[in-house]
Amino acid sequence: MSLTLKTIQAGVSGTTLRLRSLTINDKDVPLICDFLSKNPHITTLDVIGNKIGDAGAEMLAGTKTITTLLVAANKIGAKGAKILARNESIAELNIAGNKIETAGAIALAENNRTRTKLKLSIRPDERQPFLAALKKNTTLTEIIIPQQHLGNEFMNTVAKIAHRNRVKLPVMNSMLLARSFFQAQRSWSSSVLAHEEERMDACSLGKLPQELTEKIASHTLSNFNVHNYRLFSEYVVSYDEADWEIAKETIAFAG
Repeated sequence: MSLTLKTIQAGVSGTTLRLRSLTINDKDVPLICDFLSKNPHITTLDVIGNKIGDAGAEMLAGTKTITTLLVAANKIGAKGAKILARNESIAELNIAGNKIETAGAIALAENNRTRTKLKLSIRPDERQPFLAALKKNTTLTEIIIPQQHLGNEFMNTVAKIAHRNRVKLPVMNSMLLARSFFQAQRSWSSSVLAHEEERMDACSLGKLPQELTEKIASHTLSNFNVHNYRLFSEYVVSYDEADWEIAKETIAFAG
């Protein structure tokens, strides 16, 4: 039986569209995507237990409003997993129970853009290539692998990577903020900052070479403001990089 608009509408609850175990296939997905485009308040799509394949996965990957996608127990392969891995709006993805093969698992592990939660199935022979790719990931903070036969060492390593990312993510966000700060103040007008001293500090930072500002930005100060970054930049110009941590502590204490 083909999926109908009435069935889709009945599956809406708040910001979630739940269409589990309805034998939905790739031919039904355009209707779902059209409904989602007209209802942007829906951010979670649950189509677990259907027959969606790579073509359907590609269409779902094209949606811009879905941040949680549950496609477990469908017919998605490596091609569909790779396409979903490139999506930049889906933060949580459950793709367990699909035959995504090694290539699909690696593509999902390597994603370093927006994915924070991933649930997938992998085979024992896929453990090492998956881990090698996962070690490069910096955004996944929750990784769920349902299988019980993959070994404690493997599962502990996965857990450690997720923990590492949970700890490092706030620091990385601060680094991005610092880089944005340096890029932005190159185009600031004098009216942006209220005080003359701040304007002078920003002007000084704006004249630094791009390579140097990148280095400074990678050493995010806990006390984030224009004046402290200018003090730090002056220290950076004069001293070796090995001494920068001392400068950061001194400036943070003084601030």
